[in-house]
Amino acid sequence: MNWNTYLSDFFAAVDTMNPTTFSAAFAKSGSFKFANHLPAVGTENIERVAKGVFDQLNSIGHSVVGLAVSEDSRLFVEGVVTYGRKDHREIKLPFACVFEFSEGSLAALKPLVQNYRSYVDVAPLFAP
Repeated sequence: MNWNTYLSDFFAAVDTMNPTTFSAAFAKSGSFKFANHLPAVGTENIERVAKGVFDQLNSIGHSVVGLAVSEDSRLFVEGVVTYGRKDHREIKLPFACVFEFSEGSLAALKPLVQNYRSYVDVAPLFAP
C-alpha cells in the first residue's frame, strides 16, 4: 500500500467538501470522530455529520507533514488544515489523525476506513 497516495486521495475527497464522496471512504459500520464531537457511526451518519461541518465552511485544504504506520496497519498522520470561513478569512490549524481499516480491506486497492479520528482544536475556526 502506498500510504502517500492513499492520503492524497483521501484528503482530496475531503477537500471537495462532498459528504457523499467522503462517506464512501468508510466501511458501512465505520466511525468518524472530529475534534471533540461524539463519533458518527455508519456511513449515513458520517455523511450527515460531514455535511454539517462542510456547510459551515467555504473551503478546506489538507497538507500532510508526516505519517507513520503501526504493525497492525493503523495509519497515524500529522498535518496542517486550512479552513476557509464564510467571512472569507482563512484559518490554518495543526491536526493529527488516526485511521483504522476494516478487516481484509487492506488487500483491496482502496481500503475502507473502519475508524477515523481527527484531532484538531477548532476553537479558533469559530471564534469571532
